[in-house]
Amino acid sequence: ANSMESAPPGGEVATAAPHAHAHAHGGVPCNHAHGHGHGHGLGLGLGGGDGGDGGGDAAASEAPIIDDLTDGEEGWKNPLGSGSLITKTMISPTGKFKPEIKQQVILEVKGWVKATKKVFEDTKIDCYLGDESLVPGLELAVRMMREGEVALVRMAARFAYGDRGLDAAQNSFGTSVPPGAAVEYKVKVCSVGKMLPDEGKMTPNERIRFSTQRKKIGNKKYKFKEYPVAVKIYEEALNYIGTSSKWKSVDEDRTDDLKQLKIDCENNLCAALIGMKNFEKASRAASRVLKLDSRNVKAIERSIRSYLATNNLKMAKKMLGKAKEYHPNNGRIKGFQQTLEEKEEKEKLRKDKFARTFQKKGLGYEVNSASADAKNSKRDKSIMEDMHSTGKENAEQQTKRQTYNIFHVTIGIALIGLVCGVWYKHHLDYS
Repeated sequence: ANSMESAPPGGEVATAAPHAHAHAHGGVPCNHAHGHGHGHGLGLGLGGGDGGDGGGDAAASEAPIIDDLTDGEEGWKNPLGSGSLITKTMISPTGKFKPEIKQQVILEVKGWVKATKKVFEDTKIDCYLGDESLVPGLELAVRMMREGEVALVRMAARFAYGDRGLDAAQNSFGTSVPPGAAVEYKVKVCSVGKMLPDEGKMTPNERIRFSTQRKKIGNKKYKFKEYPVAVKIYEEALNYIGTSSKWKSVDEDRTDDLKQLKIDCENNLCAALIGMKNFEKASRAASRVLKLDSRNVKAIERSIRSYLATNNLKMAKKMLGKAKEYHPNNGRIKGFQQTLEEKEEKEKLRKDKFARTFQKKGLGYEVNSASADAKNSKRDKSIMEDMHSTGKENAEQQTKRQTYNIFHVTIGIALIGLVCGVWYKHHLDYS
């Protein structure tokens, strides 16, 4: 990577460093491919070479100035009209066309904190616009530049690192970008290349190349805990990789590379989804890995975590069994086992409590009350007394009924005997 020709005023000359970004728009990660609500795709020129498109002055005359980053210096253009993003052309372009979203660009970029002039980035970037490689303000500026052009770009925090800032550990210069800090870049558009190929027309080598690039960017976003952006990027990488049905007529080595990339991206997607606490989707991503590699330790561990988080204890126990079988020396197994046992005990207690509560409610018992025990005890005593009283009454009534029945049976027999005697006497007299 080449450093820019000159350092910023008061700033040290820095050597090139690997590119690393974790930007946010007002503290929220931005999706470049869909714009930022600040003029993406408006075709507002920077004024290089042919003077741009002439849209900047009109915008500036209509919008109120929110930020003034010019420091009283002349020559700055205000393409958005708010003053939050200003540009100054240093070298006119040699090319005619502006790069578009999904078009390859090679850039030389140097960035420093506006207030302190401390450099946090100096690198050469090969990327496709909209792939999350650039902070929003820098990507917007590049989209208004042409090949060969060199410009200074100043931007408010919401176009750079937002309210989160950039930690010193996240770049090789050891320079932090404070939360809410304005930043400045010197950027050169070295070349504008081809558009990103359609996924359906990619060759195996292109699938490997583009998915590997997306995976690297996704890893940076994951490292900076920008989990939603990382998920989006990993899903794009998996889309480039495709399914095994699209790997036909590919030699065995390339097939193995594509399979390993798919495993890596699915595993990383699972980790990012866990970071978002989207455990249902995370478990599905882990399952896709295990279909390709049933012993994959990362997928097994992450599936156990996801199942435990959603209290799917049956599946957690099953995956824990696989972990013990395939990776018996894994130190995390003991922790997973302990968590599972604790959750199983809690679930057992919960079910027992529910069963008791349901039973008592069905019998009319009062539950979840400070005086429930006393009231229920009194109710039990009352029920026993009622049962004793009812039993005594029932016995007395039964004795009375039996006496009454015997009396009526005796009377009945006597009446029958009397009728028979009268009939017999009458029959004898007639004879």
